[in-house]
Amino acid sequence: MPKAKLVPGLILDTTKIGLDAFVQQPWQAQVMKELFTRENFISREIHEFCEENDIKSIKGNHTGKPISRASVINFLNKLVNHGILGFTEETGKGGYHRVYHPAMTQDEFEENVVYTILMKLIILCPDSMAGKVNLDG
Repeated sequence: MPKAKLVPGLILDTTKIGLDAFVQQPWQAQVMKELFTRENFISREIHEFCEENDIKSIKGNHTGKPISRASVINFLNKLVNHGILGFTEETGKGGYHRVYHPAMTQDEFEENVVYTILMKLIILCPDSMAGKVNLDG
């Protein structure tokens, strides 16, 4: 396995599979799948993707409601903070806006998740993991 970048703040829900296991809401997994297919995008385009695909929230008081533009922006910025997305700032109508791009492919993201989990297990359970995991390939 190539040396991977740790995904900070990774939360794993072992009751789910795929990208759904790493996000707090199902709409975020749908958005992540879409993000990995694009080269560059702005938050408005991702918000429109949510609207066009009738993606709704299923959490708390917002259950069944459309995803707000603010929620999309917050999620994109969280992915930037975790190194999953990058961005450049460009001037446009109304001032500056972020143009996002994937900082890794979906395969690289999944590799990084596996690496992060293995590294955490080695740190938490060094005696149990000794000699059982080869991270050099």
